[in-house]
Amino acid sequence: MKLPLCLLAATAALAAAGDDTPAEQVKAAALKLAEAPNYSWLASVGSGEKSRFAPGPVEGRLEKGGCTHWTMSFGDRKSEAYVKDGRIAVKSGDTWVSPLETKEPPPPLPHGAPPPPHRDEHRSKGEHSKDRNDKPKDEGKRTGFFARRLQAMKPPAEFAADLAGKVNTLTASGDTFTGELSPDAARELLTFGPRGKHRDSHTPPEPANPRGTVKFTLKDGTLTRLELRLAATMSINNCDVPLDHTTVIEIKDIGTTKLDIPADAKALLAPPPA
Repeated sequence: MKLPLCLLAATAALAAAGDDTPAEQVKAAALKLAEAPNYSWLASVGSGEKSRFAPGPVEGRLEKGGCTHWTMSFGDRKSEAYVKDGRIAVKSGDTWVSPLETKEPPPPLPHGAPPPPHRDEHRSKGEHSKDRNDKPKDEGKRTGFFARRLQAMKPPAEFAADLAGKVNTLTASGDTFTGELSPDAARELLTFGPRGKHRDSHTPPEPANPRGTVKFTLKDGTLTRLELRLAATMSINNCDVPLDHTTVIEIKDIGTTKLDIPADAKALLAPPPA
């Protein structure tokens, strides 16, 4: 008995899909997420029990071909922005502004992943209090830094596809795919743009023994969770500081996410007149 041509085609497609490598399956899942009309995500960061650097969560929402909304928290501070086609509207106080920045954006950064500990972690409580009192004075600097950081950050679909290409070998266990990053890839993700001159050089210190692992979780062929762990040792003020960051991105509301963009922010995102 001969099988119908449509059944033969379906069988061949299933067989081909079954031959996909774990890396190809992850990239296909990331592409499927990228093709969704919209989705949201929540990125949380852990920096180890001994770390005094405790960043808050990073939340994101996007519409395909439209805007991406970012919200970042650190303590009682919250930064909010909309991004579209390279244009940025950042909330400064109660006002939406378009930061005029000419500096190069910092290198790519995992969602919500904190920069390595720096001199701010070693300040006294009095110095931190002084900074809080100067908050209005520093608002422009914080807004500009946030805008530059946004230029380097990627939505989960794009970030996952990029990460899948940096993993030496991915191993599948059901809908979970795990692997180790190459040392060069871990170093790239751990290296951040300069935050001022160091005593011995004009560039940030190089992370020693960089390493990382990544875990992708799929559901119905779509990426729904990403976990990235990065570790290294950084020389800060002649002291070896261990770095151990774990970023977890939970993807949700695929197809049901909505963006209500304030009119003032929408005006800043409009393309310039021809």
